[in-house]
Amino acid sequence: MANLIATLQARGLVVDALARPEARRIFELWCDTFLQGVQQRTRQFRHRGLHWHAFSDGIVAAVEREEALDRYRRTAAEPVWILPESWARGCGVRCVGSPPPDLTLLREDLYVMPESMAWTMVFTHEQPDHGPYLTRREWCRVEPRPAP
Repeated sequence: MANLIATLQARGLVVDALARPEARRIFELWCDTFLQGVQQRTRQFRHRGLHWHAFSDGIVAAVEREEALDRYRRTAAEPVWILPESWARGCGVRCVGSPPPDLTLLREDLYVMPESMAWTMVFTHEQPDHGPYLTRREWCRVEPRPAP
């Protein structure tokens, strides 16, 4: 997490580390917003061991690579949360400033989302082969299953 914080601060962004309970609440909201299709298919939010594989395997509709980065750069300036796939080195941060941070060079699995959860940007350690991915909340809507 030190690399993430240093990278963001070097770009002039204001960064606050999240406490574990707050990060957990945000991540649960993120999963409920963007990964319902995965949960419906697998009964869990992870796919093949990582949350971002839902994007790489096309379970979650998303744009990727340069198109994802281009759309991400054009998002409105607003505070974002950045959460890691693995919390072994930290729980994530709240970041304020513009433009939104390109985290490609960190080569980590990181999830970026505004407080509104209108969209999410997914950076992966396997870029450029896999990712980054950008999706919007409305692209992830799951129709309720009919009652038996």
